[in-house]
Amino acid sequence: MDFESKYVIQDNRLGKGASANVYKIYDAKMDRYFAGKFISKEYHKKTPKRVIAVINAMDVLRKLDHPNIDKLYEVHEIESYIILVLELLEGESMGPD
Repeated sequence: MDFESKYVIQDNRLGKGASANVYKIYDAKMDRYFAGKFISKEYHKKTPKRVIAVINAMDVLRKLDHPNIDKLYEVHEIESYIILVLELLEGESMGPD
């Protein structure tokens, strides 16, 4: 099933980085929220090392199982983004205020 037909992106952005934005997404079939990390393909295709780093990070996340690390459930690809569907960890932000 493709990303657009499975998930609804919520209005609030949870985080932002140089190459990605993270949004709260909702799966109506499961009645569950996840974190959707939208990684810009444009940003990463400028340098092959960046692409390798993203692939390595996905491989590591798939193997990890720890309560303080968000679990990677799915990976989707759309025109401009690679989307990681991650466990939504609720709580205080670790970023700057």
